[in-house]
Amino acid sequence: MPAPITTARSHYRSPSPCSRAVGPRVPVEENLVFFAQEELSSRETLLKARRKLAELLLLDPQSPLETEDRLEGPAPALPEVEGAVALALERNPALRAQGLRWKLAEIQRKHEFNQRLPSLDLATSYKSNGTASASGPLFSEIREGKRPESSVGLTFSIPLWLNPDRAKALSAEMEEERSRVELAKQRQSVGFQVRNLLTTLETTVERLALAKRRVELGEKKLEAEGEKYKAGDSTLADVVRFQRELDQSLIGVQREQFKLLDGWNQLLQAQGGFFQSNGIVIDAL
Repeated sequence: MPAPITTARSHYRSPSPCSRAVGPRVPVEENLVFFAQEELSSRETLLKARRKLAELLLLDPQSPLETEDRLEGPAPALPEVEGAVALALERNPALRAQGLRWKLAEIQRKHEFNQRLPSLDLATSYKSNGTASASGPLFSEIREGKRPESSVGLTFSIPLWLNPDRAKALSAEMEEERSRVELAKQRQSVGFQVRNLLTTLETTVERLALAKRRVELGEKKLEAEGEKYKAGDSTLADVVRFQRELDQSLIGVQREQFKLLDGWNQLLQAQGGFFQSNGIVIDAL
């Protein structure tokens, strides 16, 4: 007996025009949500940065602060490494302050050492006397120096208790040595800091060039995708995706420009020339 023939009922339904329209809109809406999130995050960061700047400038938090210098601009010419290090070792504020502390410790050490030594002091005096009872003749005798009196003397002293003075001298000597070692450590640290900053600046300049090239390629890709969309060979979701990639590339360029500017300012600070380069003059007290 032949097997019965059964027919399977298909559950497939052809997509309606509405379902075809919903498909491409999902990634488009997703990109719009992403753009909105990035915009909110940027606004929050900008608002906090303005308030922080107002706090540093002792201004009202609602002060309308705007930047005058833009991130865009030519990359600065990087100085030669050894010259930059030498300039930092000469002008770095922290090094100069530590050098003064070392000199002060040296003076203190010499002073404490001198307190242990015997001393011989020469003392001289001169005075003019008067013996008249009346004030007029008395001042006349003093002015004319009729009865002068002078003396010369030597004072020799020897410290009797040397232990306290010896302890003070030893402490001052140790403090001087600590100041000298600290200065040497700071000089070495500043040298490494300047070299690292120059390395960072050099790589940042290269990354900035690559980021700009990426923007150029992104613009070409977006333009080509737009032409394909006009010809019906692409979708709106693809166009939005390329636009999103281009926006990320533009943000990447600005980040590298900020890193370059920040690194340059750090180098100026290490070299003690940050205020002068920005036209800020600090009067000496």
